Amino acid sequence: MTGLLRRFLGDNRGATVIEYGLLCSLLAVLLFISIQASGGRAMSIISVVASAIGGTD
Repeated sequence: MTGLLRRFLGDNRGATVIEYGLLCSLLAVLLFISIQASGGRAMSIISVVASAIGGTD
């Protein structure tokens, strides 16, 4: 029983997943803020690229 408890307390895999989740959410927030700060230029560029990929004009 104590071996199981020691293994459980020494396991750090969950902490790594949480760190990656926090990092991804921070990057998403920074991306959103940068798009908002660009004054719509980024959205127009994204629209042009999406149109070119989709083949619509």
